Amino acid sequence: MCLIKTPNKINGEMDIATAFLGFMKFHEKTSVVLVVNHHVISSEDVAASSFIQLHGTDVAISVNNLMVKNTYKHSPKKKLDYAMIEVDWEELKRENQQVQYIDLTKPAPLKSGDFITIIQCTRNGEDLSASSSVSSLIDCLLVYESGSKYHLSGGPILKALNGNLEIVGLHRGGFGGDYCCGTQFKEILKSISGKDYKPNVKSKAKTQFDAERKPKSEDKGYNTVTETERDRVKRSVCLIKTFDGKMVAYGTGFLGFVQFHENPSVVLVTNYHVIGNEKIASSSLLEFEGMDMQIELKELLVETTYICSDKEVLDFAIMEIDWRKLKEIHPAAEYIDLNKPAPIKNGDYITIIQHPAGGELSFSSSACIGYYEYLLLYASETARGSSGGPILKATKGRLEIVGLHRGGCQHYNYGSKFSEILLSISEKKDHKRQKPDDPGIKSRLYAKKW
Repeated sequence: MCLIKTPNKINGEMDIATAFLGFMKFHEKTSVVLVVNHHVISSEDVAASSFIQLHGTDVAISVNNLMVKNTYKHSPKKKLDYAMIEVDWEELKRENQQVQYIDLTKPAPLKSGDFITIIQCTRNGEDLSASSSVSSLIDCLLVYESGSKYHLSGGPILKALNGNLEIVGLHRGGFGGDYCCGTQFKEILKSISGKDYKPNVKSKAKTQFDAERKPKSEDKGYNTVTETERDRVKRSVCLIKTFDGKMVAYGTGFLGFVQFHENPSVVLVTNYHVIGNEKIASSSLLEFEGMDMQIELKELLVETTYICSDKEVLDFAIMEIDWRKLKEIHPAAEYIDLNKPAPIKNGDYITIIQHPAGGELSFSSSACIGYYEYLLLYASETARGSSGGPILKATKGRLEIVGLHRGGCQHYNYGSKFSEILLSISEKKDHKRQKPDDPGIKSRLYAKKW
């Protein structure tokens, strides 16, 4: 295990992540390799300007002095998100006699429910171990719960087998709230052997509304409702521009009708990471499709009605707006009924309406492929700026709310179930995970010397 420090071209500082050493067949020979995420070391040049700090030492070792030139291999973040480079084992042993590696040649078999351990480095270089169980295996991904608050990318995911800890995956990052994701190591070995990874998930995406397109077998949601219904729902969605002196970011939001502060109200819904407090709300602008003007959100807000759940839990922000005033400014505005979210299960087709990259209103449809305590997992196409869009399901000719889009990992995306958001609003408290009674299943967090 080691801490890896890579140069940040924007601020000139060093970014920190986790890396580990492994033994495997690499470039037609058995070698010791440095393993990390591609989003951490995206090229051999980045590797050459990086440093590693082995466990138990304060010494930063230049990767350039260890790596064997022209041995860098990778799969990008949108695929397997790994990077490997051969290192000079003898040189590394001279630097630290205690250094060890993990055997990567035969990843352990894995299934949902298996217990795993993720080892990461903290920012001060101490190793941290979080134990959990596998929630699901989806295509190349592992999804698991983790008690780790550090979420430093790049650590090994291990499984106890016959008294040994065997490799099963590469940790990638937080996947929303208590969940994390990693890449199955068997897929990485296939990639290294020359078999390029191809996603095994179908998604259907469009960058504009197409009323004439006939529904296909893989598009069983959005285009099965009437054009009038599609038009009604898209007029509830808006682009949000947030400011801090200057424009900071784009996001998506939508209008909904819900029991709010004990009164039926029209509210604006988005992510907490888009509008994180009332101050940001008061300086934000809304832009609806077909409007030639932007609306200052502060002109619509009903004071002291902001409710939120932070990014690590449900990641929502909801605030009441003056519906009569909005209709005077924008008569075409509509809202979505949020009071009774549609039921959702794996295989159901859902649609996200969004403003990807702050661009034109668009939609993306796919099947729900994962269903967790308060998260939905799906393969719709999204981008920065899509955060805060409604997740909808076609039910009896209507598009009904099922969730709130949050973000993505690889070609997968995730959102919060709206039923959980309503529960949080009605109880005026944040979502609490239901911990299993068996203490062996609980996510555990502890520092450990290796």
